[in-house]
Amino acid sequence: MSSSTDGETFGPAPRDPNAEIDVVVRLKGPSLAEVVSGKQFGAAAVDQASVVAQIQAQQAQAFAQLQKYDANAKVLANVTKALNAVVVRSKLSALREFGATAEVASIRPVVNYQLDLSETVPYIGGKAVQDAGFNGAGVRVAVLDSGIDYTHVAFGGAGTAAAYEAAYG
Repeated sequence: MSSSTDGETFGPAPRDPNAEIDVVVRLKGPSLAEVVSGKQFGAAAVDQASVVAQIQAQQAQAFAQLQKYDANAKVLANVTKALNAVVVRSKLSALREFGATAEVASIRPVVNYQLDLSETVPYIGGKAVQDAGFNGAGVRVAVLDSGIDYTHVAFGGAGTAAAYEAAYG
């Protein structure tokens, strides 16, 4: 495992080995993005559903291994596309044992951030809008995400129009 499960890694981790904490367990197998970005454009297309099924099987096997150390461990989320990871709630002592197993690449804490508008509102110029009497009531916001472009150079792709055309048509 590339990181430990001690207080240094988890920050203010509980000292009680029976305390439950939420963590992201990254597994050593590749994510879907890593598999897709590793293919050469023009080569046979990746069967993404099959790759995701393999990742899910690996995650299920890893969670079963964790349950040997903590029968009450819970899966909070599974991540397959950009990262091969399982978000779990488990005892600190179980995570320390589980972290030493071969399939675990790292274990990191889930950090809950508090929203602080005292800095962001002035930064984006929102104070002037608030002073004009607008508070956002009745406004609907939509976030549309079309996914990730695996051909982009930042994600390991060639970064060319030809690569994009070959992958997406």
